[in-house]
Amino acid sequence: MPDHGVRPIDLTSLASAEDLLAQYGGTQGMLPVPALSTRLAASGAVADRLAELDRATF
Repeated sequence: MPDHGVRPIDLTSLASAEDLLAQYGGTQGMLPVPALSTRLAASGAVADRLAELDRATF
């Protein structure tokens, strides 16, 4: 990740998170986990798998 002056705490892992530090177009900010889950469910492999499961149940 490029150095933009924001230094996260160095931890090996977290049990959970409420927000994530995210970067988009050179701007950094907090991304709430529910917003991330919505984006993941709406695009890419997760969305493809959900659509496949949906088709299989009807």
